[in-house]
Amino acid sequence: MMAITEPGTAIITVMVCTQLMKTALIENAFGFFAHLDPSPMLMLQPKEDAAEQFSKERITPLIKATPVLKDLIGTRKTRNSDETIRYKSFPGGFLAIEGAGSPDNVARRPIKRVFCDEIDKYVPTREGDAVGLAEERMGTFIGAQSIRACSPTIEGESAIEASYNEGDQRQATVACPQCQHRQFLEFFAHIDWDKTRDADDNVIAHQPKTAAVHCEACGAAWTEAERLAALKTARWHQTKPFRCCDTHQSPLATYDAAWREGTADPVGVTWDWWQGPRWEVYRARCVKCGEWGVDNEHASFTAGKEFSPWPRDGLRVLSDLLAKWTVGQSGGGGGLLKLLGLAGSASGAVDAGGVRAGANSALDAIPRNATGTEYFPGGMSVVGEFGKELVSLPRGSRVTPAAETRRMLAGNDNERRMQVEVVPSDYFDVRVREVASPVAQAHAEAVGTRAVAGSVALSQAETRATSARRLGRRW
Repeated sequence: MMAITEPGTAIITVMVCTQLMKTALIENAFGFFAHLDPSPMLMLQPKEDAAEQFSKERITPLIKATPVLKDLIGTRKTRNSDETIRYKSFPGGFLAIEGAGSPDNVARRPIKRVFCDEIDKYVPTREGDAVGLAEERMGTFIGAQSIRACSPTIEGESAIEASYNEGDQRQATVACPQCQHRQFLEFFAHIDWDKTRDADDNVIAHQPKTAAVHCEACGAAWTEAERLAALKTARWHQTKPFRCCDTHQSPLATYDAAWREGTADPVGVTWDWWQGPRWEVYRARCVKCGEWGVDNEHASFTAGKEFSPWPRDGLRVLSDLLAKWTVGQSGGGGGLLKLLGLAGSASGAVDAGGVRAGANSALDAIPRNATGTEYFPGGMSVVGEFGKELVSLPRGSRVTPAAETRRMLAGNDNERRMQVEVVPSDYFDVRVREVASPVAQAHAEAVGTRAVAGSVALSQAETRATSARRLGRRW
């Protein structure tokens, strides 16, 4: 939250796990600016119905519960109900809440501050990326600012991951309640739990309910109360690697080496504490010249469940994660198991006391989709036409059951098959290939007719846009 008042910061990216208050950040930022620095503001949600829902369930209650906002933002009635729900005016500015799928809604007005929520769910528009379109509308304002927030989805394809990597990559440290050593909490590096081993030292059972954070310096296991207390000592650090004095430097590697070597102040070797009335952060410094190696124009943050402030999240979430990810293989664990440290050779059943490491029992805990689903909530699932295979499906995946799949794939080899391929070119060509069944041909012809009609409208729009550009007009 303090980053929104940090001098020089224009973009804030928040890539954190679910229920870690990223939406609350957007709400509080809106309230702060509406009260103390009013201006035109735009809030983007993935779809228009989500925008309306967000306004009703989050913004309206926020206004009603905050006296200063309640006095500033009225409940003026207008003839258009959408304007009442998704447009909040106040002295000196307004908040427009729009769906990211409509270029017109995104680019219709000059904006000083943009709040982009759940950006991994944005669908690219024909005019480009919604975040980019919105941020282009901030060009006429001094001190314009954009906030992007989302939980990461598919590694390498996630928009919020790419945005985080573009920024200064801030991570938080907390101080050990026992020895005061500051550490960057990571699931695999700092969380351990009791395991039962056989005579050959193979893990045969796990007790995820015993999971706890362990200090990397003194080895002390933290109670849940100590974990929550440690969160109050959190400090953010720039961790993006940089090059200075002809040397490639990684703040995380520098700090790790410094504390393991027994340096008296490993934090001071790596970062400078920068604090003001409403901001504070550890700035990465060059170990040779002492200059700051990373700017703060784009402040990007990340945190996992280890930083959850909710007491209920502590043991429950760790237990759930271990139960889902404890996947055994007879004769030894695979790559995933080795990564998690859960490999074992024996099998057993999932019970209340612990998760048995075994090929059959652990897979039994993973959801199946043999009957199909229109909306999979996301996570691990078991599939396989040649045996059981473990996959990780994104939220919203559609699974077609085997019987229906066979009917879809069935067909006579002598049948003519057609496929419609819509090529997004200047003329919006529609190419039909003989790879679909006669049944699909009728659909293909219908789709082709609509696409050709659409191509005429699109061609006309492109002609108008080209003429406008030649005349020097801005869109």
